Amino acid sequence: VAGMLAVARAATKVKPAPKRSMIFLVVTAEEQGLLGSQYYAQFPLYPLEKTLANVNIDDNLSMWGRTKDTMVIGLGNSDLDDYLKDVADELGKTLTPDGEPEKGFYYRSDHFNFAKVGVPALNTDDGDIVIGKPDGYGRQKKDYYTEHDYHQPSDDVKADWDMTGFAEDAKMLFAVGYRVANADKFPEWKPGNEFKAVRDEMLAMRDLTDKPWGINIAQLFVRNPMDVVDLVAGKLAGSIPLGTSPEGAGISADGRWVAAAVEEGNEVMFIDTSTRQKVFDVKVKGRNPEHAVFSPDGKTVIVSAEEGEA
Repeated sequence: VAGMLAVARAATKVKPAPKRSMIFLVVTAEEQGLLGSQYYAQFPLYPLEKTLANVNIDDNLSMWGRTKDTMVIGLGNSDLDDYLKDVADELGKTLTPDGEPEKGFYYRSDHFNFAKVGVPALNTDDGDIVIGKPDGYGRQKKDYYTEHDYHQPSDDVKADWDMTGFAEDAKMLFAVGYRVANADKFPEWKPGNEFKAVRDEMLAMRDLTDKPWGINIAQLFVRNPMDVVDLVAGKLAGSIPLGTSPEGAGISADGRWVAAAVEEGNEVMFIDTSTRQKVFDVKVKGRNPEHAVFSPDGKTVIVSAEEGEA
């Protein structure tokens, strides 16, 4: 947390200021199943399709001194590795792959919840080659920490820590975030990455939501999942998983919301198109709702039902 706060403080003082917002998020309940980051990924402060990247600062700043290397968990996953390599080259550091891939570390820290919803995520670890120390020193210190201090009451600041490496690693990750924030394009997952399809679909949806969705722009194919077609481009823009098959649906003029009429339960589901997640549902008076249409100002949804009022 201290490292993240130092990076956040630097972001408020750097000149020129970042072109895009930088969010510093301290999440809870990682050890209980990454629950804090999962909540943010489901209910983000900013739309995920406009979130460029996630840089994880979790137990990855060297406490043993400056190192000649930086380990990358999931090296080769995304363009963020390229940003990191540029900064590492300037610092005279090399990037090394995860030394224990069989332990699945990429899937065990909070950045994973961002990756799952498509946001490119970078996860590093401090290097093993400590400057001025004998070979194997860094690995020895890590192994001792894992065996004796990790998840133990003794996991506290130690008198023999050398924070010069901590500071350098924090500056390196800050530089990555700053350059991403000022770049002309979004970082992408590398071809073949398991999260690339989710991101590509998300950005296709963003391209539609950046302009009004109306009858001439988009059409919903009502089924589960619901397909959204860009009528101008003449191609599938994305899909929205619903968990059930609606009778009819409408899209708000700003493209942010879909209202889906569901006979089962006599309800209208409201889906946030940025996350493609149901946010809430509303029970209707009539039976078997069939259609849901937004008013032009997006403040009202008109629902028609097979029987009774709606």
